[in-house]
Amino acid sequence: MKEFVTADEMAEMDRLAIDEYGPTLLQMMENAGRNLAELVMERAAPTDLIIVAAGIGGNGGGGICAARHLANHGRTVRLTLSRSNELREAAQWQRHVYAATGSPEIAPDDAFADRTVNQVAGAGGSVVIIDALLGYNATGAAREPEASIIRAIHACAERRRTQKRPTTIVSLDLPSGMDATTGERPGAVVAADIVLTLALPKTGLKHVAADDRAPQVVVADIGIPRQVYEALNTERPFHGRYREKLNLDTAETYNER
Repeated sequence: MKEFVTADEMAEMDRLAIDEYGPTLLQMMENAGRNLAELVMERAAPTDLIIVAAGIGGNGGGGICAARHLANHGRTVRLTLSRSNELREAAQWQRHVYAATGSPEIAPDDAFADRTVNQVAGAGGSVVIIDALLGYNATGAAREPEASIIRAIHACAERRRTQKRPTTIVSLDLPSGMDATTGERPGAVVAADIVLTLALPKTGLKHVAADDRAPQVVVADIGIPRQVYEALNTERPFHGRYREKLNLDTAETYNER
């Protein structure tokens, strides 16, 4: 049985789910976003500032969905979109629903500026940055404007860490800029502290285990039925929970909490 999947295998899993078994793309996106929001709420203080950087596709839609759940639960959220005029249909719908929370959407240049972070997080407040820019289908070096946003994420985190102000970066599915299949990092790549990977871990994530500051990897159940896993000769990596920690060295999952 496979414990990890390539980008092509994950694409086939999504195809089987959407075309033959269900759930729909929006249902899986909702499950991904809610899992991400719950993970952040469990690990962040109620007063923390949460900045969500979202792209145009399914990964971005999951990030926007998480922003809405976080805002609905009273968290301080700032949503920034890499290409606000190019959102695909599902991500655009998530943006429409997020707008009803009343939480703001701001430009990337403003989202990571000192004035924004200091005004909202306060002198000693913690910040969580959610990276939902690029999904498993992205190949090659991150292009603009995503590459600039990745650099802005790192600059913001580094400034705050130098000032001994806590900052946590959480990537959805995999760190943006990293190849999902090979783990290659040909350009700007998000240095995540936590990766919430969806349905099954991607083969590229095996390569982060050797990093000096390897992220914690958590696998999230997004509602894909057992028949889809069986069709790809894989097993569902969940044991009575919707999220499980992953040991990258052994490919075994264990209770997330």
